[in-house]
Amino acid sequence: MAASLSPRKQGLYIIAGFRNSDAGAIVQLFKEAYGDNYLKSSIYDPETFIAGNRTQQLISVVARTASGEVVGHVGLSRCAPSPRVLEIGQAVVSREHRSGGLLASMMSIAIEHARGGLDCELLFGAAVCNHSYSQKACLSLGLTEIGYEMDYLPERMFIAAHGPIGRVATLNYARSFAPNNDIEVYLPRAYDQNVRDVVEHLGDRRRYYEADENAIPGGMSELTVSDMEDCDVVAVNLTHAGLDFGARLALLEDEARANGRAMIKVAVNLGQPEVAHVVDALRSQEYFCGCVLPRWFGSDSLLMIKTFNAPNFAGLKIESERSQTLRDQVERDYLSVVAAGKAVAA
Repeated sequence: MAASLSPRKQGLYIIAGFRNSDAGAIVQLFKEAYGDNYLKSSIYDPETFIAGNRTQQLISVVARTASGEVVGHVGLSRCAPSPRVLEIGQAVVSREHRSGGLLASMMSIAIEHARGGLDCELLFGAAVCNHSYSQKACLSLGLTEIGYEMDYLPERMFIAAHGPIGRVATLNYARSFAPNNDIEVYLPRAYDQNVRDVVEHLGDRRRYYEADENAIPGGMSELTVSDMEDCDVVAVNLTHAGLDFGARLALLEDEARANGRAMIKVAVNLGQPEVAHVVDALRSQEYFCGCVLPRWFGSDSLLMIKTFNAPNFAGLKIESERSQTLRDQVERDYLSVVAAGKAVAA
């Protein structure tokens, strides 16, 4: 059972864990900040917070005034197959309480709680790439850039405020708290340096093995699929690729296109020896590597992405030199798989 968050006094506020009675007030904070345009429509249902905190799929950090008024929220979500991987987000503060550093205090306490009370080994964050403000926030929390999810967010989320800017990418960040770095990782040749680079920037270490290009997947595939209608995205966690993986992937793509989805992303488990074969199969279908996801399955993962239109690289507004380096790396990989696909077709 996860440790509860003890109340902390921060100036005029008390920052503490979630109570069921907070749910309605948290929904109102999101309505005040985002109107009806927040990424996930479920955020407007109080039961989302009640059920999430009950099952610990969501751990809410809540700011209250001395009188008990809820004025801020930060969420820690279980976003990966590994229960020790969390994502920090769902951050919102009432308009009247946005000066004075309340959000920064909430985020710092949430990170401390993740590390000390929730046995978190790896904390993720994500920043939108149509401006640099949230990127600066992730860097200020000690997170490091690990890659992109190209075209992850639909233009309709931003068009009222920013006009027609195309689909918007997110830049992913991570911070490692792991006491034990003894993880086996199989490295496909195409992305050997991608993985090593991210692990090094996190200050982690691994037991690396060269993925065997002759190792053929066996048995049946183990995967979970999420149709993320709010984002027009299909997300796949591929724990193990079996003999049926090619057929299942083709079916998923057909369904995604038919349902108007803009992209499909596949998290590939690097703890599996046959990963070289899997990565080659994905690349042959014009999937490119957007991101390394440390500890996603316990072992690391490659996030392989296929967009059904050309990714909006031109729309990226990014903050740091490392962000630019990763952006160039992702675009080179995208261009290489597209060129290879055209050569095969010819």
